[in-house]
Amino acid sequence: PTFSAPPAPTPASAASGVIQYGTAPRFSASPNFRVSVNGVPILVEDKFGPAESPVLDSSAEDFRLAIARLAFDFNRTATANVEVDIAGSGQNIFTHTISPQNPSVFGRTGEADFYTNVRQNGSKLSFTLRTHKHMLLKVNDLHYLMLFIDVPEQNPPRVGQTNVISLATYLSPGRDPNADVTAAFQRALDDVSALGGPGVLFVPDGLYMTGQLVLKSNTHLYLSSGAMIQSLPYWNRSLFPEQTGGDSSLIFIGDNAVTMQNLQQTKVRNVKITGRGYIDGNGWRMRYNNDSLASTANVKLFRSANAENVHIEGVYWRESARWSFNPILTSNLVFRDVKLINNLVGSYDDELGTAGFHVPYVTNTDGFDIDTSTNVLVEGSFVFTADDAFTPKTSGYMDLLGTCSGLVFRNNTMFTEKVSLKIGTETLDDIFDVTFEQNHIIRGDRLLSILSERNNGVSLRNIRVLNNRIEEIGGNSKQRFFQLRMLRSGSIDNVLIDGLDALHHQQLFSSSEGFDAANRITNVVVRNFRIAGALTSFDDVFKWVRDDNAYVDFTYSEWDYQGERKVGGAPVD
Repeated sequence: PTFSAPPAPTPASAASGVIQYGTAPRFSASPNFRVSVNGVPILVEDKFGPAESPVLDSSAEDFRLAIARLAFDFNRTATANVEVDIAGSGQNIFTHTISPQNPSVFGRTGEADFYTNVRQNGSKLSFTLRTHKHMLLKVNDLHYLMLFIDVPEQNPPRVGQTNVISLATYLSPGRDPNADVTAAFQRALDDVSALGGPGVLFVPDGLYMTGQLVLKSNTHLYLSSGAMIQSLPYWNRSLFPEQTGGDSSLIFIGDNAVTMQNLQQTKVRNVKITGRGYIDGNGWRMRYNNDSLASTANVKLFRSANAENVHIEGVYWRESARWSFNPILTSNLVFRDVKLINNLVGSYDDELGTAGFHVPYVTNTDGFDIDTSTNVLVEGSFVFTADDAFTPKTSGYMDLLGTCSGLVFRNNTMFTEKVSLKIGTETLDDIFDVTFEQNHIIRGDRLLSILSERNNGVSLRNIRVLNNRIEEIGGNSKQRFFQLRMLRSGSIDNVLIDGLDALHHQQLFSSSEGFDAANRITNVVVRNFRIAGALTSFDDVFKWVRDDNAYVDFTYSEWDYQGERKVGGAPVD
């Protein structure tokens, strides 16, 4: 596509609390949505081109997106008054949904609502925010509007500070933004690492087309808000060098030649990726232009291997050709306030003219595949994807294998066609000490899935699912709250599901199946589960025959949130 300079954002007054961002490269204004916050216009990107573009798959319309993003300083201004106007669509508003929906919608009256003063008038929808939130709005039958309200950056790096190097010094001032800059970008990263201390590569606003970029020890990659690193849309081994095992990634923290035998020599430490810019895998073009069933399009968006002390924060990531985040054998890893959009919708030109392209199901576009890693936190992030959102696993990819443990997924928001919170199915070694806490699921086909499928003797244990919420069960074919299943010998043990709120019932009953009498699912406890504000019973959720064929040891207690019994009778076991 032809690159043209994006329009400059309108300056905002300090009194508004609004901090505007540089405009994303390849920006195309949404024809349907106009957004303002405290009277300040916010640019709205039409992520996938004109709304009237024909689409091959009817369900693709559900995945078309408009995006508005900004930071807001609630210390300066106590409230953010948001107005959304759809006059450009030629419609008035007759239905709308704002997600995450308020605690009061779930019957949790003791908690403060996220937004108040909701008003609908003609083509305009307005509401007041009192806290930072990443939101998904559905208005009428228009495609989704993503509204990202970021926390202001604290002391971001600036060019001129010690050990801060600008990428601009490695590139020609009059360069073609569509040209390959992989070599120059990699030299800049290597020079920052060679400083021997906490160096920063500052990426100014603009478009940077690259192949694989490798981050080594003591490197901080910082993206300004109008910067975009985008994958070149074609594959070769020069652009995407093979990582052990055959595939590749756009961003790689590690050594491509790492093996279980050279871990000491290939360890990478102390790496950061921060800022408010974009890293874009160009996924649907990568898959269309290459063989999507082979390694030619099997390029992850992010991967780390044999790394420790890695911090990813604030950046907008989108459009991976395969899995989005795949840290392998990585420890002390933090993902905070990461925004991920991975749904592979777009248009392309062929002999039949311009057409839409959409892969709605089984796309291998997972969100966070935490693989054979320890001490990992994913917090305050937003995931919109057609495949599994959060998936701890032990896959053996890159021929690196070990246990996976000490994982916390907390206060995240997600929309997925598949599983929201998942352990497995790649289970070649033990996975344990995993916590999913205070996450908000807008839509998921399953809320929780624990599957042991690959190796015999694997233990999946000590799993905590605490105080999560889900608005809608649906999207794919399973459409249930829980799926626990063992297809190999081993164990699923010590699972606590405590404090779950759902707005609607599942379409199908939840399931739980052990392997045999010697390889059971044991010590599963479900309590404090409410649907539409009412405590549920065992038969509301599972309703399977309690006999030895299930091979499950199960306790289902109907307690309220103060620990008082609300439903008579003994707990089901």
